[in-house]
Amino acid sequence: MLYLYVDGSDNDAVEAELVAAFNGLVCEWSELGAFLVNQKHERDESVSEIDSPDWSIGLNLPIENYGIEQANRLIPFAQKLAVSTGREFVLGVSSSQGISQDMVFLDANSGEHEHSLLISLLSASVR
Repeated sequence: MLYLYVDGSDNDAVEAELVAAFNGLVCEWSELGAFLVNQKHERDESVSEIDSPDWSIGLNLPIENYGIEQANRLIPFAQKLAVSTGREFVLGVSSSQGISQDMVFLDANSGEHEHSLLISLLSASVR
């Protein structure tokens, strides 16, 4: 599974904008099996009072449905959303065994280097 999530948990002020943007992309990719993620985890003893609990906002897409069109769309999507929300994003891959690997971080300044990393995912044997 490929994921693109907000990097960070302090999202209260921009939650509506983030969810709306990710939902729009999910709707574009619905036939590819993309789905919205908005899961705020419960605070536990490992989270201090001044820190926010983990909060996953973003989308998941089955890796077998990730193609050149998706790779080309992610950079401008993340750039625009980073400018409007001040957030960064992490794109990674998770296995069916629950192992996740962050592959690239995207922000308002993402460019050719990040795009080449997204393209490299197309040929990687992560399926």
